[in-house]
Amino acid sequence: MLTGAASGIGRALAATLCEAGARLHASDRDFEALQQASLSWRGTPASLSRIDVTESAALRAWIRETGEVEGRIDFLFSNAGIGMAGEFRYMTPEDWNQIIRVNLDSVFHGCHEAFQFMASHGGGHLVNTASMLGLTPSPLASLYSAAKYGVIGLSETLAIEGRDLNIRVSAVCPGYIATGIFEKAPKRETTTEDMLSLLPWKLYPAEKAAYQILQGVAARRRLIVFPAHARFGVWLWRVWPSLYSSLNRRLLEKHRSMPKKKGQ
Repeated sequence: MLTGAASGIGRALAATLCEAGARLHASDRDFEALQQASLSWRGTPASLSRIDVTESAALRAWIRETGEVEGRIDFLFSNAGIGMAGEFRYMTPEDWNQIIRVNLDSVFHGCHEAFQFMASHGGGHLVNTASMLGLTPSPLASLYSAAKYGVIGLSETLAIEGRDLNIRVSAVCPGYIATGIFEKAPKRETTTEDMLSLLPWKLYPAEKAAYQILQGVAARRRLIVFPAHARFGVWLWRVWPSLYSSLNRRLLEKHRSMPKKKGQ
């Protein structure tokens, strides 16, 4: 089972899983885009569903009913998510509510429903999409980072509780991936162009990201951190936080010095 399968990492995961012969139940809130995406997959998904992960009752019903039909849930990829860019001082309570509902609440509801089902049906594997920004602080992404820290905290705890129940849990922590998240993310006093200009690395292809994720899942890793720039960033934050913070302050200063465009 996979949420957010119509675009980005989710679409790449769905394509790879279908090609491998997995019995895939895929969902997305944009059902037309999901149907269109599925036409390019080398394999036929078991089902496609229109699910908005912020509608917790519908999400839980989809997981429960699919589990009952199949008799088990081997994997649940909680992948649906959104970005949110800009300094904390420009964010609103509505921004906070939106990012938490999509990026954290939905993971809780998906995991909670699937965990209970897996516990009584022989186990399974929860795979939650977090971010390297759930392991490291980042200016201009405070709300997104907070939600992803929550995903990792939940995942790490469930991995402990699930071990004796044959339930494995992985938190996926990608770096900067070539998806539509930068363009689609709500922005406050910044632009897509400004955000992309701050990145010191090239965006990593979504197809390669899918391979890294599935390789990590197969190896039963609790934290799947990739690519190299993400692993380096996490390492630097852990061993030399003062340098990491200094580099981030420079990025923030660079952003603040950028000329403001009309409408910002």
